[in-house]
Amino acid sequence: MGWFDEHLHEFEIYGKLYTDPSTSMGEDVIDDKTANLAQLLSHEREKFLYVYDFGDWWRHDITVE
Repeated sequence: MGWFDEHLHEFEIYGKLYTDPSTSMGEDVIDDKTANLAQLLSHEREKFLYVYDFGDWWRHDITVE
């Protein structure tokens, strides 16, 4: 996609937010660097939300294949 991890981002999986805790605004978040997607999503057709660049709010609905 040509991105270089230069913007804030978050994943939402089953109602829990995964991001860099140092950038959260008092929200209850889980450090995304300690999360393992293979452990959180292990079945086909499971879905989660990925947001990249909070200014532009590039929202991606992702489905596991």
